[in-house]
Amino acid sequence: MNRRNRYHTDFIFKAKIGQLSTDERALVPNSTFSDWQGRDFSNLVGFDADDHVLQQIEFHRRFITVKGLAVSAKCLYTVYSCYSTLLDSAKSKMKLFRANKELLCDVVLQLSEDISITSACDLIGIRVNRFYRWVNQKACSSSAFQLCRKTNSQQLTKQEQKTVESVLVRPELKDKPWVSAYFRMMKEGIAYMNYSTFCRYATQLSGESLRFKKPKQKKGKRSSKPFELLHMDTTVVKFMDGTKGFLHLIVDNFSRAILGHKVARTCSSSLAMENLKEVCEKHNLHYKPITLWCDNGSENEGKVNEFLLRPDIAIEKQICQLEIDYSNSMSEAANKRLKYFHLLPRRLQHYEELLSCLPEVITNENNREQGSLYGYTPNEVLSGKIPDKHLFSKQIQNSKKNRSAINRKEKCSIC
Repeated sequence: MNRRNRYHTDFIFKAKIGQLSTDERALVPNSTFSDWQGRDFSNLVGFDADDHVLQQIEFHRRFITVKGLAVSAKCLYTVYSCYSTLLDSAKSKMKLFRANKELLCDVVLQLSEDISITSACDLIGIRVNRFYRWVNQKACSSSAFQLCRKTNSQQLTKQEQKTVESVLVRPELKDKPWVSAYFRMMKEGIAYMNYSTFCRYATQLSGESLRFKKPKQKKGKRSSKPFELLHMDTTVVKFMDGTKGFLHLIVDNFSRAILGHKVARTCSSSLAMENLKEVCEKHNLHYKPITLWCDNGSENEGKVNEFLLRPDIAIEKQICQLEIDYSNSMSEAANKRLKYFHLLPRRLQHYEELLSCLPEVITNENNREQGSLYGYTPNEVLSGKIPDKHLFSKQIQNSKKNRSAINRKEKCSIC
C-alpha cells in the first residue's frame, strides 16, 4: 500500500507561482499539481486575504515566467549586492552618506510610493530616524556647517566660530601651520577647543584641507632638558637670479629652538665651525657635556673636528645613521620650515636678500607656537617653560560645558 506524499505549505505556494525546478516538479503527480493550481487557500489557518504577498501571487507568477523580467531582476539584484558589500566595507560610509543626504532622502521618498518608508530605508542602508532628521533638517546661515544651534548645541558658538575665522586670516599666522594659529588663540584666552574641532572649522571656513598632514612616524630620540642634544645641518637656498647660498643651522633637541645660523656662498667646514663656536659662546656651553648630531658631509669634518678637540669643549659628535641608528631629522625639519614657510614665499632674488631677512625669519620661527611643544614657542621652552599636553585641558572642558547652554539660547533663524 503506497502512502500519500505530504507537502510543505511553502512548497505548495512555490508551485502556485511557478517556481518549482524540473526535479521538484517531477516529484508531484499531475493530478496533485492541478489541484494546487485551483486550490482556495482561504480555508487554511493563518491565511490573511489582506496580505500583500498573497494578493500579488499572480503578479509574482507572471513576473517569474517572463524570461526578460526575471533576467533583469537577477542582474539588478547582483549589482545591488555588489554595491551593498562595497559600502558595508567602506570606512567612511556614513561620511559619504552625509555628504549625499539630499540625494538619499529623494530616493527614499521615491521608493516610498511603492514600499514603506522603513523598507526603503532598509534597502538604502540608513536608519529611519536618521532619514526623518535629514528630511526635517534646515540650513542655519549662522553655522559653518548649516546646522541649527538649538538641536546641535555642541557645535561652536557664533563668537567661537568668528574667533577661528579671524585667527586664520591674521597676517603673522596666515601662511603658517594651523597648529600655530590654534595655540596662539588659546594662549591669548579668546577661545578654547580641541585641535580636531579647530581643523574641521578651519577647513570649512577657509575651503582648504589640513596643511602638511603626514602619517605618524617613528619617534626619534628626545632629550630631557635644553642643551643636552644639539643637531647640526646645512641646506641649499636657491635664488631667482640662478645663484645659490648655503644655510647652516644648529637646533636644540628639547626646545626645537634655532640656536645659531650662518650663511655663505660656499659650503665648508669653516662655516659649520664658526656657527658652532658662536653658539657655544652665546649660550656658555664650554665644559658642558653635550651630544652633537650631524650627517657625514665634508662640512662637518675638518675645522669642526679641530674645534671639538679644544680642552674647554666637551661636545661629543655622532654621525647619524652611521655611528647611531637615528636620523638627523630635527635639523632637517627646521631647514624645511624656514624654506617653505619663510624663504620660498618671499621669492628671494639674490644672496644679499637672504642675508638681510634671515635674522627676522629666525626670530619669527623661534617665537612661533609649535604643536610638539603643546603651544609653547621654542624660545619659551629654552627659557624654562616645560611642555605640557594638558596645559589647556581644563579650559577646553569648561568651554565645552558652556557651549551647549549658549547655543540653546541663540535665536536661530530657522527655528
